[in-house]
Amino acid sequence: MWNFILILIGIYLFFRIMARWVAPWLLKRYIKRMQKRYDEQNGYVRGKDGKTNIHIPRKDKNKKRSPNYDAEDISYEEID
Repeated sequence: MWNFILILIGIYLFFRIMARWVAPWLLKRYIKRMQKRYDEQNGYVRGKDGKTNIHIPRKDKNKKRSPNYDAEDISYEEID
């Protein structure tokens, strides 16, 4: 009878330790691996500090916008 109770207490303590220490470590490791895979698939670059650096080209403010029209002007006539 005492052996059974000691085994139950041992199993309970084992799962408490697993939930408290091992599970968060495994979850953190899994998340880092998935984040690395996502970054590789989407072309993000991680710096040495661990932050993601994305290069976004800036628009030149001095450049004048010119319309890119390739279509011809069409004149419409009213039909009675």
